[in-house]
Amino acid sequence: MIPTKHAAILVAAVLAANACGGGDEPVEETPPAAQAQPDSAAQAAAAARALAAEEARQRGVIAETINFDFNRSAIRADARSILDRKIEVLRTNTAYRIRIEGHCDARGTEAYNVRLGT
Repeated sequence: MIPTKHAAILVAAVLAANACGGGDEPVEETPPAAQAQPDSAAQAAAAARALAAEEARQRGVIAETINFDFNRSAIRADARSILDRKIEVLRTNTAYRIRIEGHCDARGTEAYNVRLGT
C-alpha cells in the first residue's frame, strides 16, 4: 500500500503529465465567435453580384417584347405571362418608368393601321 503523502504526489504527477498532453503539439482552437462570422468582404461581394444579377433579370423582363397576331389588337394568351412578369417587376420597383408603344407593320393602309393601333 502507498502512503497517503506519496499517493497525493503520484496523483499530482499523473495529472500534470496528462495536462501537458504527453509532448504533443498544442492545438490552436478558433474562438466560436470567429467561426460564426463570414468574411465580410466576400459577403459584400456576393451581395453585390446577387444585386447585379437581379437588376439584369429585371431589365430583361421589362425589355421583353409582346407581339400581336396579324390583324389583331388584343393581347395574345401566351403574352399574359410576359405581362405578369412585367407587373411583378414594376410593383416591386416603383421608381421604374416605362413607355408603352405599339407598332403596326407596313401591310394595310395607313388609315387601317391607325385604327388597328387605337
